[in-house]
Amino acid sequence: MVQFATKPKSSRKKRSVETPAKTSSGKYRTRTAVKAERELWEQLAAKRPSYLWLDKRFRYGSSKPILHFGMTYTKESIMHCALRNDLLPPIYQEEAKDPAEEARRICMAVWEVKLFFEKQLGVEILMPSAFTHGQLGVFSIYSNHTRVKWVKRMGDNHRPIWDFMRQELGVKQFAAWYWDIKYGASYVCKYEEFNL
Repeated sequence: MVQFATKPKSSRKKRSVETPAKTSSGKYRTRTAVKAERELWEQLAAKRPSYLWLDKRFRYGSSKPILHFGMTYTKESIMHCALRNDLLPPIYQEEAKDPAEEARRICMAVWEVKLFFEKQLGVEILMPSAFTHGQLGVFSIYSNHTRVKWVKRMGDNHRPIWDFMRQELGVKQFAAWYWDIKYGASYVCKYEEFNL
């Protein structure tokens, strides 16, 4: 009988080494760090939800955080509008199997829908980075800092804008106020109920 030499087992404990994940900013962080950051942002989004009516405390004063008034969108609602109005070239009308191609397709659809809204409505549509939990983004017409100026220029009747967007996106939501993303974890609001 032939015996094979085996390596003696090491008495050292193996360390569990996480492979870092590349984030959208191009930096590498461990999956645990990414998960912890995601949980932090979810807690923050719960503390800073959207509002149908702007809190009076955020209407006046220069130190107020920025909130955007607008309507959120999903991949489905964007594609509904883009395909319904023939806004995409034929090569982007079908869902791509390659994730990078699909991301390019969605980005193009979002941009084309924004331009379509601006042309049809005759108003500038903003796409701010805002707390939109479970949504791709938000189409906005003004913030709490620019509302008065917008109303003076355009009037206070913005209901037709939202009705048009609702119809084109195929959604039944109302326009609401969304916290700007730059008021993240490091921002401390002077009203305690909005802090972690």
